[in-house]
Amino acid sequence: MLHELSNIIIFVFDLSEYCGYSIKAQEKLLQTLHSQGKKRQILIYFSKIDLTEPELLEKYQKEYKNKYYTIDTLEELKTRIIEQAIKDTPPPPPPLSTETEV
Repeated sequence: MLHELSNIIIFVFDLSEYCGYSIKAQEKLLQTLHSQGKKRQILIYFSKIDLTEPELLEKYQKEYKNKYYTIDTLEELKTRIIEQAIKDTPPPPPPLSTETEV
C-alpha cells in the first residue's frame, strides 16, 4: 500500500501520547514507513508540544533532526506542503497550434 502514497509523508508525532499510541508504537510505525517508503521524504511534525515535557521534546527533536526533516510550527508545515506540491506539479502541456496544416 505504501507504493500508492505521495512523494512526501507527514508523520504527526504525539509525544504526549494523548493520541492513544505510546511513543514506542509511534516510533515503530515511523520505522515501518521509513523502511518501506525509502524514496519518499518523511516530514515529522511534533504535535501537542504544549502537553509534552520540554526535555522529552528536545530529546526527540535532536534524535530525528539528523534522519528526517522535522517541522516545528504549523506555519512551517503549511509552507513545506505548498513547496512540495509546487515541485510535484507537472508543467502544463504546450499550447495547441492554431494553424492548420495543408
